[in-house]
Amino acid sequence: MSNGRHICGGSLIAKTWFITAAHCIASLAPSQYRVQLGVHDRIVPEFWAKTFSVRRIISHPSYNSYLEQNDIALVELTTSAEPYNQYIMPVCFPSINQDFQRKTSTASGWGDQFSGGSHTRYQYEVEMPVLTNTACKSKYAFSGLNPATQICAGHIGEGKDTCQGDSGGPLVVKENDKWFLAGITSFGYGCDDGGVYTKSSAFRTWVTAYTGALPGTAN
Repeated sequence: MSNGRHICGGSLIAKTWFITAAHCIASLAPSQYRVQLGVHDRIVPEFWAKTFSVRRIISHPSYNSYLEQNDIALVELTTSAEPYNQYIMPVCFPSINQDFQRKTSTASGWGDQFSGGSHTRYQYEVEMPVLTNTACKSKYAFSGLNPATQICAGHIGEGKDTCQGDSGGPLVVKENDKWFLAGITSFGYGCDDGGVYTKSSAFRTWVTAYTGALPGTAN
């Protein structure tokens, strides 16, 4: 958030590292942002919620704002998010070859409930299928989508999607009782026909070059 205003979502991936979409934080200095963790009610945060200042922001060097390619950024917190609790805990980061096609995913955030609406007070979740690479590329062929670095979730006409204000937030898939960050909310057209997510696994090498080993995953 900036100046007390919700901007985008994101995910804690290590004790001092938060990950989001590059398009969310491309305009202001690190000192202008705050990261809130453990929040459900964004108007009156719960007593367990924590707020952190930002030390630095690292957007992917190949981020393309026109095509929304490589739409990923790391945010280093000034202090550790530890000790963890049931509301604040890093999400597992997938291995390079981990495949989520046809899996059931969950997206969450405080974004608009419909296009042109307003942000919600409470965090909402929605379940959507992760599309195959072929279906994803076909659906967004006009956008220059790259299945190597982007994935899709949600079908046309299904009425399930993320929306404005959800950008940067997590798309997670549960495997072997662990929640993996399959994607980072990037863009869509409208708010009820599914959307496009930055493929987390494709950027593992870039991410760990800064964060070091990540908890809960094979490195």
